[in-house]
This record gives sequence, structure tokens and C-alpha cells, in this order.
Amino acid sequence: MPVRARRLTLKQYLEFQHVLVEIRDGQQALVDRALLQLGVKRRVALALPFYVPAIFAIAQTDLILTVPRRLAEITADGWCTRRGSAS
Repeated sequence: MPVRARRLTLKQYLEFQHVLVEIRDGQQALVDRALLQLGVKRRVALALPFYVPAIFAIAQTDLILTVPRRLAEITADGWCTRRGSAS
């Protein structure tokens, strides 16, 4: 089932490989800080410096990209991506 068709549990979210957007060198992403507080880590398959190339990189793959909600809303319909929510 496509990710956008269902909500993800934390366990399911962590089973996927992720694309990491590194806004600043050496600075941990907000999502990684939150996961660290829960004592878990995500599996990063690809790291890129910007969101737009990352969006194109995940198109038609099983990789997950965690983006700000507004960016997800703007890009979800026309960028061949799947959208879901972790719960």
C-alpha cells in the first residue's frame, strides 16, 4: 500500500530508508533530534543539501523524505511522491 494511503507507526517509519536534507554541515536535522529523544535512529540512504533535489531523488522509490508540512502540501500532488504521516 502506498505510504500516502495510510498512517505510519514509528516502527514502520523506521523500517524505510530515508533521504536526509542537511541544511547546515554537522547540524542534526530536527527529525533526528526528536528520534534521538525516543532512543531510535533512522537509516539514511542518501544525504542532499536541499529539499528540491531530494524530492526528485525519492520519486518512484521506497525512500522516505521528511519535509515541513507546507512543502509536502505544495509538492505532493504534482511531484510523483507519496505522502504519509508518522504516528
